[in-house]
Amino acid sequence: MAYYPLIRDYMFVFDEAVHTRSDAADLSDELHDHLIEATDRMRASGLDLETAQRTSLNRLGDPALLARMISAVPAKGSTMYAFFTRGTDFFTLAAGVLWAASAIAIPLTQPGVLPIWTPNTYTIAIVLISAAIVASSLALIAVHIRLSGRLVTLAVTVAVILALAVSSSFFVGWFFASWLILLMTATTMTLSRAWDTPVGAGLAGRLLLVVWPLIALVTLVGYVAMTSIGLAVRSSSVDLYVAIALPILCLTYTAGMLALRPRLRTATPADISRGPLITA
Repeated sequence: MAYYPLIRDYMFVFDEAVHTRSDAADLSDELHDHLIEATDRMRASGLDLETAQRTSLNRLGDPALLARMISAVPAKGSTMYAFFTRGTDFFTLAAGVLWAASAIAIPLTQPGVLPIWTPNTYTIAIVLISAAIVASSLALIAVHIRLSGRLVTLAVTVAVILALAVSSSFFVGWFFASWLILLMTATTMTLSRAWDTPVGAGLAGRLLLVVWPLIALVTLVGYVAMTSIGLAVRSSSVDLYVAIALPILCLTYTAGMLALRPRLRTATPADISRGPLITA
């Protein structure tokens, strides 16, 4: 039996890129059979094995690109992948808008800054923040789904952390450190995963993985210092600090979500294929 090393390497890349599809096995078998048959026909016409393989593979082109084209059409039954593929634009845009709205609402919850504080303004701000975290959660999970095609272990872990962040923001929203730390953890885990892919490259990665977590850490440290160490004894000073620091955080996350939007729009599992490529 003939050995087809170049076809084997080509199929390795292709299989890695489409393995999350429900029809992955059928696609792989069909492509493999096609390549073997085409190679055998060329060998029968007088070509040697290596030349015949390269000619067959060159006709199909780069395996990652082929997988990307196939991945553009969700497999039958891939409901989750289709949902996150079609919803990424909405998730990121909604997150951006809701974080911007939260930035406007947060100062209204600080009685030491604006005297118009009421239970209603507090409730509105909490609902906006919770909704922003929900939208951000869907966008972050979409990063994992778009890159791997399924809920891998890391994605499930991130989803659990984000669920805790949503619950924390809704029930104890006044204690912003709780949901902020959880959101920071999930965001960092997600963007670290995508850092060396087209999704995490550019402005989106720098904002969400570097700038925003740094601002969040400074905000948390400053808040702890003002409330625990006693650098500010007046509650109005703490209220002013929160009214300035949290909107900055919200607006930075808005920028990160909007920068992530075009990156997610075109990402497929083929973007993280790490297998060998075939060169002519």
